[in-house]
Amino acid sequence: MTTLDRRTLLSYIAPNVDILFQIQRIYQTKSSRDLSLIGMSIRYAAIVIIMLKFISISDAPLIIGQWLILLTFSTYIALAMYYFANRRVRGRRNQAKGGAARAAGTQALNRWQGD
Repeated sequence: MTTLDRRTLLSYIAPNVDILFQIQRIYQTKSSRDLSLIGMSIRYAAIVIIMLKFISISDAPLIIGQWLILLTFSTYIALAMYYFANRRVRGRRNQAKGGAARAAGTQALNRWQGD
């Protein structure tokens, strides 16, 4: 493995670290609100296409680095999609709870006013 090959592998660490920080943020906030799933899907497709290109030219450091990005980004997009799906469910639950609370509050107000 040449110096350039080692540097190539090291250059793949930065995007992986960035994605790991994003995964941590999504997990901590339990929200994917500030993410674009369309943009993430386009980025994922690009990662797969580049991976196929690296496989076709049989360059091991590029394949390993791209595989790491593919693995990390797969985790990232899966977590984002999970919280995106749960956001809709949670939103409906919160709407239902809010509607019930408003109805109970209106009934209490009506009883207090003597209606």
